[in-house]
Amino acid sequence: MPESSPVSAADTSAVVDTTNSAADVAASTTSDATTAASSTADDKPAGTMLDAVKAAIAPKGESPAPKSTDAPADGDPASKAEDDADDEMSPEEIKALTARTQRRFTKLTKSLKAQSAEIESLKPKAAEFEKIDTFVRNAGLSPEDVAGTLEIAAMLRSPRPQDALARLMPIVAKLQEMSGETLPADLQQRVDQGYLTEADAKTLAKAQAEARLATTHVTQLTERQRADQQRSEHQALTTSTVSSIETWEAKKAERDPDWHLKRDQVAELVELAIERKTRELGRPWFPNSEEAIKLSEDALKTVSDRTKRFAPKAQEIRPVLNGGVSPRSTAAPKNMLDVVRQQVGA
Repeated sequence: MPESSPVSAADTSAVVDTTNSAADVAASTTSDATTAASSTADDKPAGTMLDAVKAAIAPKGESPAPKSTDAPADGDPASKAEDDADDEMSPEEIKALTARTQRRFTKLTKSLKAQSAEIESLKPKAAEFEKIDTFVRNAGLSPEDVAGTLEIAAMLRSPRPQDALARLMPIVAKLQEMSGETLPADLQQRVDQGYLTEADAKTLAKAQAEARLATTHVTQLTERQRADQQRSEHQALTTSTVSSIETWEAKKAERDPDWHLKRDQVAELVELAIERKTRELGRPWFPNSEEAIKLSEDALKTVSDRTKRFAPKAQEIRPVLNGGVSPRSTAAPKNMLDVVRQQVGA
């Protein structure tokens, strides 16, 4: 299911780390330049236990930016120049920063530009590799098939083409046998014994070869269709489960004020339950909507029970009887007259 990509994980991680550092510098810049300029940023919501699932099934590539009816066309030079100007800090804004912040900002800006240039240079290579990868997968070729074909092609260009011939001869013999050009052992024996002519034997061999190839083709096509159907069903199951869990989480967040404290623990217990079920079945297992909600409810109950054990016990509140004054607020009697006065007042 994963697809190959020429962009390495290290490059992607570097871009993410650089972007996070740039966010830190931007925050520091705002505090240093309160008299020069002010900026606001929307806080991102905390992740949920479905973030990993969404990331796994989300389509690759950048999401398109929302279009505005008032925005100029993409090819408008003025629009591009304005966007570039917005990305750069003005001299006044730079002067408002501390020297340390200016150095960090300059370093991170250079790093971001270098990373962006590297990614842009890799995009054409990624597109070409995607074409090759798609062709290989559609043809049903294995990595060994591709490697062997490239090796033979390299031998054809080498000073020793006989090496390529030596590699090709077994392949040619196999193709002749598969197509019926070469008589199998049983038909060759019948020809040698005079039961069949060589022409009739070749006709029969070709007919048998065509029948075998047709059967193989139908089998492969059926297996491919079954695999496509399984992928489609899994995708539909994943989408339905994710939607149900999102709705369930939203309800819990509205009703339970402590949900944000329990969410991570619930996610861990659900993940453990899925892994346990996978080990029991001996194959990958993904719950449907009802099963996922049941696992989540059980996990939430477990987390709530654990929380209750560590919660402080409620103190008993004793109400004042007969509307009298609390004994704690009444001075201790010094003599019998004080005792009588307190009793009468009560």
